[in-house]
Amino acid sequence: MYKKAGILLFLWLVVSDLQGQPHPYRIDFVPDTVGLSPLTGRADSAGFILQVQDAYHDLLWRGYLLANIDSLQIQGETWRALIHAGQRYRWQALGVEGIPEELLSKAGYRQHNFDGRLFSIKEFSRLVESLLTLAANNGHPFATLKLDGIAVDSNRVSATLVYHAGPEIRYDSLVLVPPGLVKPTFLAAYLQVRPGDLYQLKTIRQLPVNLSRLPYLNPADTFSLTYRDGRCRITLPLQAVKANKVDGLIGFLPSPQADNKLLITGYLNLELHNLFRAGKYLRLAWQQFNRQSQTLHLAYRHPNLFASPVGLAVDFNLLRQDTAFLQTAFHLQAFYRQRYWEVWFKGAFRSSRPLSAPADSLTLPTIADYKLRQAGAGLAYSTLTDAINPTGGARIFMEGLVGSKQINKTAGVVEAVYDSLTLRPLQTTWQAGGEYNLRLGRLLVGHADATLAGIFSNERLFVNDLLRLGGLNNLRGFNDLELYVSEYALLRLELRLLMGSDSRLFLFYDQAFTRNRIYEQSDSPLGFGGGLVLNTGAGMLQLVYALGVSAQQSLSLAQSRIHVGYVARF
Repeated sequence: MYKKAGILLFLWLVVSDLQGQPHPYRIDFVPDTVGLSPLTGRADSAGFILQVQDAYHDLLWRGYLLANIDSLQIQGETWRALIHAGQRYRWQALGVEGIPEELLSKAGYRQHNFDGRLFSIKEFSRLVESLLTLAANNGHPFATLKLDGIAVDSNRVSATLVYHAGPEIRYDSLVLVPPGLVKPTFLAAYLQVRPGDLYQLKTIRQLPVNLSRLPYLNPADTFSLTYRDGRCRITLPLQAVKANKVDGLIGFLPSPQADNKLLITGYLNLELHNLFRAGKYLRLAWQQFNRQSQTLHLAYRHPNLFASPVGLAVDFNLLRQDTAFLQTAFHLQAFYRQRYWEVWFKGAFRSSRPLSAPADSLTLPTIADYKLRQAGAGLAYSTLTDAINPTGGARIFMEGLVGSKQINKTAGVVEAVYDSLTLRPLQTTWQAGGEYNLRLGRLLVGHADATLAGIFSNERLFVNDLLRLGGLNNLRGFNDLELYVSEYALLRLELRLLMGSDSRLFLFYDQAFTRNRIYEQSDSPLGFGGGLVLNTGAGMLQLVYALGVSAQQSLSLAQSRIHVGYVARF
């Protein structure tokens, strides 16, 4: 009946609507059942066909199992369709056979929910899909369901849902094409397809995304699955990506001493990915951000320790702030990654000491000699499409550390000034933020990221406690680590014009809101400008021009910075 009506509808519209002009239409339902109101609107011939089909299928989904299209007619300029809904069916009962109780519970099945309930194909299909998905995520990708013992009495339907689990499937070997780019044991652990583990459909679906998050590998083609004797073999075509890099940066900045001289800063960075073909990561970075100020950073990350989802990371930081203070920090972190999520626990150890004697021995110095031990945890969620140049997806993170600080009395300062000071205060550090990338067109990508951070103590803070802002890695338009703050909020917006997979032009605007509790100062520094990242074949050329404005520094005009860098990848 429906097929015949559909053919007649098509022929009628071809003849009556050769120009494809919109017409008013009306779709009526009989009998005049509560909840089935007429549908009206305007559409061309193709749109009207879709409206009639959608109305018909909607009735079927809602339990009007005998619905059919009765008539089609033209009344003046109006197209009309009449659909006979018939009676709406209800469940008498839906029983189950052979379905594990665990699957039923997770799928939300309750037998009493089907006793006398209105029949809904949509709701029934959702139950079937949920049961089959749960089975596929628990080692049974070939599980089947069928309705048996179907009986119809008046408008009541009863049936039994019968489950056949099929063979239990476990992962077999991981075949990499070409071999030798990475160790299969590491990649199997990273992708969570270790040999012997139960097959999981959600893990298989996640393979391309997880591979794209590795900076040194890309999928070369679609992967294939081979099933045999209860085992699933995965074949992954891969291509290597040059992710190891050595880069340097030269900055031309105004001197902070206001002596009208140009300050030249330097930066060297070495990053090695996929060490020993096992996904390990090593970084060594050195930076001179002022005439007598330097930083040194060492980091090592060991993922999937003993082929498990757990990994370890360590890093060491050294900061010399001209002749003011020297600071070292060491972090030890254990992390656990599961699909989009990563959770970590961290221990932090930091020490700092002044490099020169305080000018006043009768007052508490602003730079302290201290040792700080903290512990805490963090959480991140990421759907970024690429590890290096994401064009879509988002990432959010948060971390908190708490611990005790031991303040040592500074030589040359009268001990009495420490009488009112708690020498073992409690100190907390926290940060949270995220980023979002959105493709605005074929060549345009919008990027936004935000960070909130703060440091608090039940005793006063010192200058060498404070967080640092400024530089290309956070607030562009300012000298590296120029701003001392106890709390800040930073929003960065960027519009990128893609010129290839690795090259782009971009414009940016950075806005920060800061507070310094030591001097009770608040500020809203901002930076804006543009830049270029260009793939030269042998490496990446980076050029950034930035301007920064800060009310705290009483700058009447924006101060400009030029950064030129080159990244050699291998």
